[in-house]
Amino acid sequence: MPLPPGPLTGGALLDGLRLGNDHRGGLRCLAVLPVAAPVLTRLREEVDALCARHPASAPSDRTHVTNWVGPQGDVRTWSLLNRTGRTDDFSADHDLSCEGKWYVHRHDAPRLGSLLDAFPDLVNCRVNLLGSGASLPAHEEHVPFKARSGTIGARIRLHPPGAGKRRR
Repeated sequence: MPLPPGPLTGGALLDGLRLGNDHRGGLRCLAVLPVAAPVLTRLREEVDALCARHPASAPSDRTHVTNWVGPQGDVRTWSLLNRTGRTDDFSADHDLSCEGKWYVHRHDAPRLGSLLDAFPDLVNCRVNLLGSGASLPAHEEHVPFKARSGTIGARIRLHPPGAGKRRR
């Protein structure tokens, strides 16, 4: 679905998400958060430092919530929004609830905390790092979902520009 001219309305955004979910076109990629380069650089520096200080989980582990997609190579995940505050705790990442979850690492990455504050009903937030030659194969998750609270939510991913270009 091509974007309508002018500002994108809430209705057009929802229509685009619905059509995409039904494999009838829809919005493929949308720039939703214009970010100045220095801000993005500082945000990436914070996330890099946070990941260097805290443990990651491994989606290649059969018990990992992301294992179903068939990760290949060195893939690591830091869960930033959960009930324990541990970055290697993925146990509630897909429980469709925001209840009791918090971002405990504000001292490590306060700019990221400010970004997360803009989305008060987040179900999860993760940093994924793919090593050289690693991949998360193409997979599909439906955009709309019914949350445990009974409200309707949307699975939306944010991929900052330049993400995934650095190697570890």
